[in-house]
Amino acid sequence: MSLKYAIAGTKRQEAQEKLQRVTSLMEEYLEPLARPLDAYVDKRLVRTFFQLIRTIIEARNRSTGLMVSELGSTMLSGRQATAGEKRIHRLLTSEKWSEELIRIFQWNQAQERYEELKREGEEILVVWDGSEIEKPESQKAEDLCAVRSSKAARRKKSRKGIFNQPGGKPIIVQGYEWTACVVVGEKGKPSLAMMDFWSRRGPDAQTTKEEEEKMLARGSGEEMYCTCLIGDTLVVHG
Repeated sequence: MSLKYAIAGTKRQEAQEKLQRVTSLMEEYLEPLARPLDAYVDKRLVRTFFQLIRTIIEARNRSTGLMVSELGSTMLSGRQATAGEKRIHRLLTSEKWSEELIRIFQWNQAQERYEELKREGEEILVVWDGSEIEKPESQKAEDLCAVRSSKAARRKKSRKGIFNQPGGKPIIVQGYEWTACVVVGEKGKPSLAMMDFWSRRGPDAQTTKEEEEKMLARGSGEEMYCTCLIGDTLVVHG
């Protein structure tokens, strides 16, 4: 029994060390964002912002990981879940800052990555990355559109003792589209330049190509020279 508990203790220690490394990397990455946040909002909200990001990374349950009640209890403790929820609410509803600060931060990080790749003489590419945010149970959220469910498709796969007919029509649920623009080189880490959640329904409905063109135009005034692919067309940006 003592050996069993010793192994469990070692695993907990290893998990704690990994968490500390992830926290350190997160703080290093987000440090340039802390300065403008400090200028706009109270330091307590800045502290909540960093706690919230770390909590999302630590989320125990993927399906409920972004629920405010779950985040509040994980950020502080089960007994302080209500206080955690209030902190998150004050951060998200504060009128002193907006998502534009995060957009600028993302672009600046990508710009630094671009300059680094340029100095190293590497070819610089912009990769379009896309996915869906599935909201299969939602009924009242605005501008929900039809998206293919990758989760349902995975659950239909045949496994030992269970057979599902392969192929067939895709399973469609309600949700939102997600598109990102990532700067990459031949080696090293990619850098997120910009990202958007959008819908094919509602007053601001658009297509994938329209969204990509909008994102490309958003950065057209910046000095970042990249090659990217929109639909079947190769475009040199810059």
